[in-house]
Amino acid sequence: MLIGVEWTSQAFDAQLIDSSGEVIAELHRDAGTATIREARFAETFAEIVPQGWLDQAEAVYFSGMITGRGGWVETGFANTPAGLADLGAAAVRQPGRGLPLVFLPGVSSLGALPDVMRGEEIRVLAAAGEHAKATAVMPGPHTKYVAVEAGRITRLGTYMGGETAKLLSRDSLISRLIPAGAPLSEAGYDRGLMAAWDDALPGDVLRRLFSARSLVLFERMPAEEISGYIAGLLAGAEIAEAEQEWALHSGPVLVLGTSPEAQRYLRALRQRGIEAEPRVVATAPSFAGLHRALQSEAALPI
Repeated sequence: MLIGVEWTSQAFDAQLIDSSGEVIAELHRDAGTATIREARFAETFAEIVPQGWLDQAEAVYFSGMITGRGGWVETGFANTPAGLADLGAAAVRQPGRGLPLVFLPGVSSLGALPDVMRGEEIRVLAAAGEHAKATAVMPGPHTKYVAVEAGRITRLGTYMGGETAKLLSRDSLISRLIPAGAPLSEAGYDRGLMAAWDDALPGDVLRRLFSARSLVLFERMPAEEISGYIAGLLAGAEIAEAEQEWALHSGPVLVLGTSPEAQRYLRALRQRGIEAEPRVVATAPSFAGLHRALQSEAALPI
């Protein structure tokens, strides 16, 4: 039995996992690393995780920002290509409350534009497990595209369209026309996608962004659609860029997560003619695989 913890800047998620990778129990707390004062990570962990879990577990695995700078224990990065064995080899082990604490590294891709992720690799490797080759997509403020081959992450790339859209919709020349409280419009999103992919329009995404304002000024788009239009325009630009780099038409594309952002992105990929599949995020199989690997190498002081 083991405990797998994904501790991000926003949330604490833990699972009690058996040797086959089945989840026995799980818990969630809004106790992200950004909320922990005076670096009280050990104390917070002790307050959240039941003693009964600790009594059953052989080790605790930590992923996410808890292992980043300013977290409980800072780890480095396993450079691509990286699989579970590479993560285990680069992990930092410490004793704690009678069982080993294993702090996992992130993954880096050191090309001309270096890229990193911390925590997402656990989800990606679990999602792509049955595929010899796949591309995993994690939509969000910083959308990540991750190539996986034979159980190893071979490269990754981060696109900041989601955060850019939020910034433009909150504090920009364009945002001044957005009605207070207007939700993200699906019609606006679809319109933005089409604008991003219309070769007949002048320029590219930087040229077309101003149309989020000008279309409204000339009453060719409702102001309520501005936020959706910006989000769709930038998501469409991301997908068009990724299409050139990631060979999205040659292998399975797995969209991780069930958030509204993930669902919109999945729909956008399919509208682009890319055969994308939804995947529920799972971390337990990766944690279990890591545990088996480290046990077989006698790398855990159990």
